[in-house]
Amino acid sequence: MQKAFDHFKKWMTPWCHLPLLICRLGGDSGPSFARSFRYVILRQPWINTPNEDEMRYADESHNDITNDFGLSELLLQDDYFHHEFEEFCTLENPLLHHYPHLYEFVKTRIYFIVIHQ
Repeated sequence: MQKAFDHFKKWMTPWCHLPLLICRLGGDSGPSFARSFRYVILRQPWINTPNEDEMRYADESHNDITNDFGLSELLLQDDYFHHEFEEFCTLENPLLHHYPHLYEFVKTRIYFIVIHQ
């Protein structure tokens, strides 16, 4: 049992620094996470009354977003990216691949976390 634990610990230690919360942007919860991120990190008002998941993500973001892989910087520096992100937040069921800049961000900066985890 100890040998298995040591092996697991050795394998996981290099990945523990990665913020798993940001991975939600690339999954089924992407729009809810984006709205929470918008509220917490960008300090923007809620677009609609937040649902339970959005409130949970907002609480987790207050405690866990130590590295957003440059998402907040990109939102502040690139107006087109910011516009895509805002539209992604406002639609009820947006499809990530319809937002080329946001999709590229997820593919190049977030999916590798999921693959390695």
